[in-house]
Amino acid sequence: MAVKRDRALVKDIIDHASEAVAISGGRRRGDLDTDLQLKYASERLIDIVGEAAGNLSPEFRGQQPEIPWNLIIGMRNRLIHGYGEINLDRLWATLADDLPKLVANLKDALQDMTGR
Repeated sequence: MAVKRDRALVKDIIDHASEAVAISGGRRRGDLDTDLQLKYASERLIDIVGEAAGNLSPEFRGQQPEIPWNLIIGMRNRLIHGYGEINLDRLWATLADDLPKLVANLKDALQDMTGR
């Protein structure tokens, strides 16, 4: 049962992280300062990624030690509970650098899960 739930959560993470990467494509860091739709959409998509990550089984997270699960979940918590103090440089680094790597890693993991 946990494998089925984990598979669904991994798909959610891939979908939402990919969407965040797509909406930030062709943009620059400064756009987060001036485009509220980009900022809020990015925050929400990253929030969903972190929420889904937090709901993955400990076994699955343990099988993917290269993924910084605590940082992903921590960013979600920061976005939700510290919304007035969001570091937009960190948000941009997540969009530009971290999410593409996460998507690639989880696509590989999903392939492995499909074989189970």
